[in-house]
Amino acid sequence: MSLFSKRTLRSIAVATIACFSLLTTGCFNYVHIPPSEAEKLNATETAQSVSGNPGVQVKSRVNVEREDGRLYEVLGAADLIVRTEDGRELMFKHPLSVEANMARFTVESKNRASTRIKTDDIEEVVVKDRSPARTGLLGGGIVLLVLGGTFGIIPLATRASTR
Repeated sequence: MSLFSKRTLRSIAVATIACFSLLTTGCFNYVHIPPSEAEKLNATETAQSVSGNPGVQVKSRVNVEREDGRLYEVLGAADLIVRTEDGRELMFKHPLSVEANMARFTVESKNRASTRIKTDDIEEVVVKDRSPARTGLLGGGIVLLVLGGTFGIIPLATRASTR
């Protein structure tokens, strides 16, 4: 005789798959920055190995200034979204190479060749980076909901129906 019923094991499997899917895709932060701040994203990498310790990796940290003047810390790799006045939305995936000056904004990335945009034509520049805190909270919430439903609500409902 099994400790768990098939229904309980199925619920646990669904929760596990949902959490792994969520943790691999993750939740993201979208932060609006001035075009001049985008050059700082040239330094972001997914992870760098510490010399002498191949198992230890360090994520880069870069502070960019938001449009409202507050600082935002980009931890690790980040993508860049550029929206233009004519309605185009250009997504640049890390690693990035950005050059911004008064007249031109040039971006090269993993998914796009070098793209030049007139600075006057840019409506907004957005940094997209992974949010470990949100991802963890959402994953934990899903686990609690599924396990609570499996071990709390379902057993209570079956007890009530057998009375």
